[in-house]
Amino acid sequence: MNRLIHRIQLVAFTAVLFASMANLGGIEGTYVLGDGENKSEARKPKLTINVDNEGNYTATWTTSDGSNIPTTDIKVLMNEFETTFVVEASQDDFTFTYSGTFENGSLRGMVSADIVGTFELIGILETNLDKGEYDKTNVDEVIEECYVEITGKPMDNIQRITADLDSKLEECINGRVSSPKRIELQYVGSERGLVPQVREEELDER
Repeated sequence: MNRLIHRIQLVAFTAVLFASMANLGGIEGTYVLGDGENKSEARKPKLTINVDNEGNYTATWTTSDGSNIPTTDIKVLMNEFETTFVVEASQDDFTFTYSGTFENGSLRGMVSADIVGTFELIGILETNLDKGEYDKTNVDEVIEECYVEITGKPMDNIQRITADLDSKLEECINGRVSSPKRIELQYVGSERGLVPQVREEELDER
């Protein structure tokens, strides 16, 4: 019986350990903050979150003019976070909080401060923005680029799409475009043959 209890405790401890390890690295990185519509990095505030080997978090808010506001007042639990920053002003210092959830390289939360009220901000990892914005024009360009690279032919007068080509196209596109979920293709007939497109339901969810 003691051996059974010991094994149960060991399994439980291992599960907690792995969950903690996964959580430690889950939110690290620099996020570009905005309303989720325009993902251009120009003149956008950023939030950088780091964690040391002991699991202690620090964060730095970088304003649109390049000023840095550091803090150690940050809490992370499962997929939720809360940060508090103190801004030094000539008259009186003021604080603001940014709290919400994180998942798959993005933050979604609310900023709260006495002087500006409460509003939503979405953060996207800079590394994900480097892959490209998720808009139909951009995706169409990436689809064509990937098709040319994979086949060595222009994307024109396509009569047949094999399962292998479809798989390679989707892998190429997902590697270059930041998306809240995996992009899948559909093929629509036109005067220039089959045209690969992102499934419409995925565009609607964006």
